[in-house]
Amino acid sequence: KKRMKSLLTSAYGREPTPEELEGYYRPLQLEYTYLTLSSLLRKYPSDSDLLDNLDELKVPVLCLWGSEDEWVPVSTGEKMTQKIPNSELLLIYEAKHCPMETHPEIFNRYLLDFLGKK
Repeated sequence: KKRMKSLLTSAYGREPTPEELEGYYRPLQLEYTYLTLSSLLRKYPSDSDLLDNLDELKVPVLCLWGSEDEWVPVSTGEKMTQKIPNSELLLIYEAKHCPMETHPEIFNRYLLDFLGKK
């Protein structure tokens, strides 16, 4: 739990609440979760792999990014939206890596506005 708390503090830009910490920790206690997670991490592509085929996307794409994300920098979102046709990048100011959790009002407003245009 100590390591999980450290990771979430980095992702949130603040200490997680006990409920947030438990929400991430509880699934890790399920049988076989560790095997699935480690398998995913071994197969996870590099950043360049993620960017390779973005120009093939045929649907509108909204990239919502925390302006202070230290895990995946805004520059990655900029590269993605340059490659994806019909895409836009919106920054959620003062948010880090998990703006959908730390700034849900703004995140949901941007998402609903985007979906309403389509």
